[in-house]
Amino acid sequence: MSNDSPDSARLDADIEVLTDYLACELPPARVAEVRQRLETDAAFREFAAPLMWAWSNPRSIRPSKAREENERHWAELCTRLGIRVTRGDRP
Repeated sequence: MSNDSPDSARLDADIEVLTDYLACELPPARVAEVRQRLETDAAFREFAAPLMWAWSNPRSIRPSKAREENERHWAELCTRLGIRVTRGDRP
C-alpha cells in the first residue's frame, strides 16, 4: 500500500504492528500496548479481527473449517485491506 495519505500510513502502521504482534516479534512493552488497544479501541479491534482470524486459521493446519466461513473471512480481510476480490480468488 503505497498511498501517501495519512489514512494509508495509519493502515500500514496498524497492519505492521498486528503482524509483528501475531508473529510474537514485539518487545513486551509493545505487546502490552497492542493488547490494551485491542481491549479499548473498538475500531482497531474490528479492523484486527479478520487478520487475527486469518493468522490463526492457516489452511494447512485447519482444513476442516467450513469453506463458506473461510471465504467470508477472506473476502472481509481483502475488503479491509483494500484488495479487490474477484470470483475465484481464494485464500
